[in-house]
Amino acid sequence: MKWLQGTWVRRANLFRKFIGRRFQDRYKALVVEPGETFSGVGDYIHLKPVRARVVESQRLLEYPWSSQPKWKRAARPAWLEAGTALGERGGLPDDTSGWKQYFARLELAAKEGAG
Repeated sequence: MKWLQGTWVRRANLFRKFIGRRFQDRYKALVVEPGETFSGVGDYIHLKPVRARVVESQRLLEYPWSSQPKWKRAARPAWLEAGTALGERGGLPDDTSGWKQYFARLELAAKEGAG
């Protein structure tokens, strides 16, 4: 496998006049500070299936590949910190009413085409 991958990279680079590893600059990890940017990234992630037309915004909580159903659960995983996500949306409480407001705001953003 090492020979195959190395040969493929050398030939692909020669053919396309490319220097370096094949996937060196493709992915980036950026630090997202709390604030409007953080909440915008959360909206982007949660609304991605809606924008891709995989699921309708009304059924987003039922979509099995979304993290949204896990946020709402009382027994959510310990690593899933809800306080920051809700806090960036105006200090919403981590209870049923806070999550209803959060999801209503996401649904509105999905209908407006934002996120």
